[in-house]
Amino acid sequence: MGFFLVLFLLTYVTTLFIAPCFPKAGKKVSEAFIPFLGTMRWMEIIGRPAWWAILAFLPVANFFILLTALLDTAKSFGKDDFKDSVYAALFPFVFFPLVGKSDAEYQGKATEIKGPKKSTGREWADALFFAVLAASVIRWSAFEPYTIPTSSMESSLYVGDFLFVSKFHYGTRAPITPLQVPLTHQAIWGTADQNGHGGIKSYSELIQLPYYRFPGFSEVKRNDVFVFNWPADDNHEPIDLKTNYIKRCVAISGDTLQLKDGTLYVNGELGYDSPDVQRSYTLRVTQFIPLEKLQVLGIRIGANTDHPETRVLGTTKKKERVPVAPVHPLWAQPNTPQYGFAYYDYYFSASKTEIEALKKILPPNKKAWELQLNPEDHSSGIFPESSSFPWSVNNFGPLWIPKKGATIKMTPDNFILYSKTIRDHEGFAPDEVSWKPDSSLYIKGEKIEEYTFKYNYYFAMGDNRNNSQDSRFWGFVPETHLVGKASMVWFSNGENGIQWNRIFKQID
Repeated sequence: MGFFLVLFLLTYVTTLFIAPCFPKAGKKVSEAFIPFLGTMRWMEIIGRPAWWAILAFLPVANFFILLTALLDTAKSFGKDDFKDSVYAALFPFVFFPLVGKSDAEYQGKATEIKGPKKSTGREWADALFFAVLAASVIRWSAFEPYTIPTSSMESSLYVGDFLFVSKFHYGTRAPITPLQVPLTHQAIWGTADQNGHGGIKSYSELIQLPYYRFPGFSEVKRNDVFVFNWPADDNHEPIDLKTNYIKRCVAISGDTLQLKDGTLYVNGELGYDSPDVQRSYTLRVTQFIPLEKLQVLGIRIGANTDHPETRVLGTTKKKERVPVAPVHPLWAQPNTPQYGFAYYDYYFSASKTEIEALKKILPPNKKAWELQLNPEDHSSGIFPESSSFPWSVNNFGPLWIPKKGATIKMTPDNFILYSKTIRDHEGFAPDEVSWKPDSSLYIKGEKIEEYTFKYNYYFAMGDNRNNSQDSRFWGFVPETHLVGKASMVWFSNGENGIQWNRIFKQID
């Protein structure tokens, strides 16, 4: 309900901004403080139908209704020039209380006021300007749309899900790079490739402002699904323009995290491990299973694993593996002479719920099949990429998550775990932090024996545990990189078309 609460508060508080103008239009100020009734009275003042008051509290429509109502209100009180319209749209919390105290008189319902006719070009220019202005302000301060690009969050969020990310929850981050083309991220529209790489830069680093975050509704909570600027983005963009990632915050600052054989523990207790969390498995069977049977269970064979297609592998009479060409199981038949099949291997990601359903359709003879969790037990590319910590995807930690104000001694182990974070994310210039081969850390030329962190940090993981590039590979998420909390799926267009059951779905 968090997302709808934010929408309610946004509309309710905006109505209160208009309250000082109520008496001029013959309405009672006290009515503005009554939810829904106050918004209905506001719509009466500007001549809009009562059902607009309902739309003002609904997702998507909310932003357009409020912007139009603010501009109409300015018009109803004779504030219809371009400058006043900008003030009304951007600073209603100051503009309308001043209008209420001024000698401005109520001119009537905005929908009935006939002012000087604008040229068609002026009308289009005004409409475009305010649309871009409103969308930019909303995107920066309140909600930002986000589209799921990969399967790393299955089976909580899917490719094709369109989300709203709430900036209010953790507090809106003030722009760090203010010189930017509106409604862009890293590149001008249409100039980047299909993966979002390259293109014409949409911003200038001529002005870089210090990090500041306005107060929010809540702190980052353990198990929140959040969006952040990827800390490991090495394309040298400013913090607020680094690539956006979405993951689950499985551990917050001050926590100690550990993975044992794929099971997550936080502070020694079982961490986030819902039945929907996916892991990678290999299923070996002597009897061919059609893909349709598996897909009915929700299992997608070969999706986003090291095996982009299901591979059917053969064996010799001695039951030894032999290399064969990848073959889609729908095309393969048992005992095909060309390959001499003796069994079939299926590689896939699935949740605990899907695995339990799978076991019910497998042959009753348990010797005819074998199901195992893919270990993927390697240390290559795993944080902190040191032989002193040979961690893996499934066996990781224990690792303490840095907390603002906490002090650590710069031991050799802490140097390996935290020195890069200190250099890259604690606000130092590139030439202010250095180290020597003996694991000594230097800040501004001074050797550091202990260090106190300036910011809070978080540990992010995907719900598709074995198919997610997350904090296990690149480390902590600094609070400076937080974009917002993923609040609601407002639309979903999956492989099989529109997913109606996911529209307006709250994100847990």
